[in-house]
Amino acid sequence: MSGLLAKVTHRAVHHEHQPHKFAISWTISRSLADDEGGHFYNADYGVRIQGGPDTVVAWDPEHWHGTSLQNYSPTTQVISTLNQTGLSIFTPECLPGVWKKYDEQQLPKEQVQRELAAGVD
Repeated sequence: MSGLLAKVTHRAVHHEHQPHKFAISWTISRSLADDEGGHFYNADYGVRIQGGPDTVVAWDPEHWHGTSLQNYSPTTQVISTLNQTGLSIFTPECLPGVWKKYDEQQLPKEQVQRELAAGVD
């Protein structure tokens, strides 16, 4: 297989803990048809937000949520043709404590970076 390989993470319905009330996801572009998956679901509310280009979703990350799989054949040789691209914004749960230690000069900048990187899945 040639070309750019991307790390692909598959997660079932899940929830996260973070110090802020909402997480945000922005689907920048999407070339998938409406019936080709990749939609966002909030199981606590029982709703689907259909994927679309230039779509922003904000949700409480402690709610059970996830995305549907995209319609790819399991035997395909193509990992991705960038059918859907976007950005998710959330805050690691460890951020307030790490920031407090840094602000009180109890942690050097390099240690803050290591701790924040270790706290993100």
